[in-house]
Amino acid sequence: MNRMKRGTAVLLLFGMAFAGWLGLTPGPSAGAKAKPGASELSAGYLLIGTYLIHRDSLTEDNLKAAKASVQQSGQGMYYKSEFADGAWFNIENATDIGSIMNGKGTKPVSNEAIDKLKLAVWIDESGNVSNLQSDAEIDKQIEALNKEKKSLQEDNEKAVEKNKTSDSAQTALQIKDVEARIAFLEALKQEDGRAAAGQMKKMANPAALLAELPKQLDETLNAGDKALQDERDKLAAALRQARDGGQADQAATLSAQLQQADAKLAQARLDAADTRLAALREQQAEQQRQLADALERGDRAAAEAAAQQLGALAAATAAAQDARQSALLASLAQRQAQAAAALAQAEAQRDGAAADRRRAELAQLEAQAGAVQRGLARELEAAREALQQLQDEHGEAVRKGDGEQAELLQPQVAAAAANVRKAEKAGLFFRKARYEEKLAAAKSGGAAAPAMEQLVSDTVTAIRQVEKSKYSKEELSALQDIAAAIEKNGEGMQSLPVESVISRDFDIRFEAPPVMAVGIALIPIRPIVTAFGASVVWDEQERSVTVLKEGTVVYCRIGDKTAFVNGSKAELERGPELIGERTYVPLRLVMEGLGLHVQWMENTKTIQIDAY
Repeated sequence: MNRMKRGTAVLLLFGMAFAGWLGLTPGPSAGAKAKPGASELSAGYLLIGTYLIHRDSLTEDNLKAAKASVQQSGQGMYYKSEFADGAWFNIENATDIGSIMNGKGTKPVSNEAIDKLKLAVWIDESGNVSNLQSDAEIDKQIEALNKEKKSLQEDNEKAVEKNKTSDSAQTALQIKDVEARIAFLEALKQEDGRAAAGQMKKMANPAALLAELPKQLDETLNAGDKALQDERDKLAAALRQARDGGQADQAATLSAQLQQADAKLAQARLDAADTRLAALREQQAEQQRQLADALERGDRAAAEAAAQQLGALAAATAAAQDARQSALLASLAQRQAQAAAALAQAEAQRDGAAADRRRAELAQLEAQAGAVQRGLARELEAAREALQQLQDEHGEAVRKGDGEQAELLQPQVAAAAANVRKAEKAGLFFRKARYEEKLAAAKSGGAAAPAMEQLVSDTVTAIRQVEKSKYSKEELSALQDIAAAIEKNGEGMQSLPVESVISRDFDIRFEAPPVMAVGIALIPIRPIVTAFGASVVWDEQERSVTVLKEGTVVYCRIGDKTAFVNGSKAELERGPELIGERTYVPLRLVMEGLGLHVQWMENTKTIQIDAY
């Protein structure tokens, strides 16, 4: 049983699943030690970078610190196997677990080669942390880290002065990391293993540092906010003084500067909200990992603690999201005010081209604000987060070789991707509708509006890309082959890309491309009407198609230009056709017969189909 347990430990090490191991709590050092010889060490030791760690004391915290030393030192990872007569193996190069267990297939690393490697920290099987460096070596490292800290502090001061809140927060995080490394080295020098273990939890561990950062982060962000607010208040006071003194020109200049200051302050507050939200999400991700590790170990107490912390973080994140949305709306309002002022100036100067550009800019800002207020942006964000989580879980299952779990997750990933597309389309169609309203208003006033027209076209193009994203590369290639065959064999027929048919209300998935035949749009009947919840009946003897939906019946026959909608005749410019063994029917007949709205957009060669 013991041999099986040790074999499992080696297997986990070989698979790089270090994070699943939680050993004993590191205790105080037994005192500084001389570097041990590779041959003197018992089996079960790992050499990771400059860290010598017994597998029974391997924790997530000391693993992160050790793996950081791999990059810093250029040394790899080695394991002294309980098997193969206690030989050392480079576990980055081993080809399978058997090679470590019996020494075959992988060349062992000699004790002499291991002895030549630099060692800095020794964590034995009891969790004792010991220093293997001289005081001079440690002092040299501390000196270099203090220089790095000073440089980072200078960068942080510059970021605060320039109101770059995101840069400032990131630099503050780097300073915390350097401070943890300095404190770790000082604890090693003083032979205080417990203190060293405490600092090790923070080294190369952004989430642990983030747990200490909120107060410092808020202080940094609030300092930047206060500086901008003071600047804004000074301009407001100067503007009041200019107006009271009848200085019209000076007042106009100060008014423009105040508007810019308001926009700058609103943007800085939005950046600050983004930074706070990002910090909370990083903490959430770390707690999720800790919860997963605890569940895998069967550590109920740790799992409950992680779950409780996740609950608190979820509430804090929700509040941060609300604050971020308020900051975004405030920023958009300021930008709208600037755009509206610029539009008024362009109209006063009778600069039609500039006015058109300003109308387009203002329309974009108003549509973005409307999407935020309706919750469309939040829905898209939530859908993307859900997709990312499922993709991560699927990737982890694949990495672990768990084919059954990967197969179970695959349809969930596909469904989550569909939800993302749905949310993306909801936001884009909302914007398109607002832009079209603004465009119609501009044209009704007799103004040329090429910028507004381009804005509509760009939005339609973005929607087409979302529609196209539902198809795999293989499916798109197959559709191109079918399109080529149609154009080759069908006289006067031109295939359309599948993304040329868009819909706000329905998810259409083509098995064959739509076709333009002498200006008439034909569609493969089954996939498109199925997307609208209708049913299709094909009569081979009559060579007829009947489409039924909620009491509506549309009937037509191959080659016949007369169709029937609920028994009433409808004359067609072109009858249904069999193309590539698929039934194609005129798009407008079927859609309008089913009570749907069809819009052709010439600029982008796009067909939009929606419910009325």
